[in-house]
Amino acid sequence: MKKAHDIIGLPLLSVDEAKELGQIREILIDPSEAKVKYLMIMDDKWYFGAKIVSFDRILSIGQDAITVRKVEDLQMLPQVQDAIELAERDIKIVGARVFTEKGENMGMVLEYYINPDDGQIVRYELEGVNGPIIMDNPEIISFGTKALVVKEAIVAKEEKTVQNKSSAKLFEEKQRQFLIGRRAKKTILDSSGNVLVEEGQAITKEILDRVTDKNKIIEITINTV
Repeated sequence: MKKAHDIIGLPLLSVDEAKELGQIREILIDPSEAKVKYLMIMDDKWYFGAKIVSFDRILSIGQDAITVRKVEDLQMLPQVQDAIELAERDIKIVGARVFTEKGENMGMVLEYYINPDDGQIVRYELEGVNGPIIMDNPEIISFGTKALVVKEAIVAKEEKTVQNKSSAKLFEEKQRQFLIGRRAKKTILDSSGNVLVEEGQAITKEILDRVTDKNKIIEITINTV
């Protein structure tokens, strides 16, 4: 499994030309199949239009790069109708609220995992209502821009670490690891109007300490890229 967070920002390489084609900017989700359909690329000619690569053209997703066979595996986004439609739907899983078909609030998605062979989303990590939870292969009824509806949540408890940390502490550490290095999509203020983090600013340990003290950790989680 590959974390979605670990895919964003990786360089895309063509094997035949030994050429870097750009960096992964966005993941386009096909909500009808709960899988990754395209990866959006940013390169040094972005002003000519966005480029995409179909997930089925990817050779491998490594720790340091994603590979395709050749340059021609890239397509221009405006020329691929279903990619345009997916981009317009703007499905963002991280930060989305998860509800069951019966209306039960499961919590908020902090991370999701992708099968590198076929792009299927196989795991969701949530900030649950009563603590951290994991959903493995839930049956997704519908995706929205800020919410998911699942038929039945398959929940796994966090395993204990050798240091016997509490699940709450373990979850907090994962949340901080997820946020460090991301950038704020907007300026976050405390209740007195003081700036905690400015729009575009990279999230650091010091910033996380500050927003945690001001009870703004959820707001910053759903407003980073």
